[in-house]
Amino acid sequence: MTVDLRKIISEGSALRSGGFTGAVFLTYTLNLVFYEQMIAPVLDQAGCANVLILADPDGYNGALEMGIKNIADAGRRYVCASVERAGRGVQHVKLLLMASPGRGRMLIGSGNLTLHGYGRNLELFSQFEYNPADDPDEARYPFT
Repeated sequence: MTVDLRKIISEGSALRSGGFTGAVFLTYTLNLVFYEQMIAPVLDQAGCANVLILADPDGYNGALEMGIKNIADAGRRYVCASVERAGRGVQHVKLLLMASPGRGRMLIGSGNLTLHGYGRNLELFSQFEYNPADDPDEARYPFT
């Protein structure tokens, strides 16, 4: 199932449907000003207070250089860190995992944690849900 991330951000439908207490983002590049202004408020409204953002070292350093004066909440309301490289590779995975003790939602796709990656480029994401009320085998498949 493809997900329109612009719709998720603007309406908050997927995030506000609730019950998630934590989120993990994996991204190559990121814009923390975009995250703090557009994504964090929606996560806050959903009650998602434990957030970890992991990025490639180049993307992480670029985000700090680009927006250091306008980044207010890093290290206080969320944790953002770079992923150590093994050899000459890069951290290129794009993922959003939201979870709580009884639910899970995972978005895997091609968009970075930036305005363009979540709304202006033609990025694709697939969405997987875990709900214990669903068929156990079907519900757990994406998470195993």
